Amino acid sequence: MTIEELEGVVNRSKELREKLDNFIQDTESYWLDERLSCVWDSLEKWSVGFYEPSYIKVSDWKGFLEGVKKCEKAFGCSERVRKKIAQCEKLWWCNLFEHHVKILKEMWYEDEIKSTIDYVEAAGLELYDGAVGEKSRNYLEDFFMNYGLEDYLYDEENGIFYKPIKLSA
Repeated sequence: MTIEELEGVVNRSKELREKLDNFIQDTESYWLDERLSCVWDSLEKWSVGFYEPSYIKVSDWKGFLEGVKKCEKAFGCSERVRKKIAQCEKLWWCNLFEHHVKILKEMWYEDEIKSTIDYVEAAGLELYDGAVGEKSRNYLEDFFMNYGLEDYLYDEENGIFYKPIKLSA
């Protein structure tokens, strides 16, 4: 099936749109957890999720900087976060260190965490509105491959999906 055909199948099924939304959330939750695991030890509190208020509260600023550096090496990050990391490293022993790491925290949260949350929520809204959109389309192929749905057929007359079975003679 082509991406356009897959999109048509999902657009005709509320159930598949819900499954695609869950797949997107599960996929991105994994990557958010991986990023957050780099800084967990430096956090006092945090709450990150979809369709709810999210935040991170740092208790160890030097540990947070080290965690963000670890995250940047593992997953990359935006150019402005990379520049702020370098600036914070230069201020390690300065009384301005904590102030600049607080700015880094906001940048890192916005660019690496909040941007993903916003993207997933926008993809979910597209699907809730009844159609695959620009954001959710990026996940279609992986969704069908991971759920084994590439073998399903859509019966337009009855409005159902079915998986053909092999009959033996």
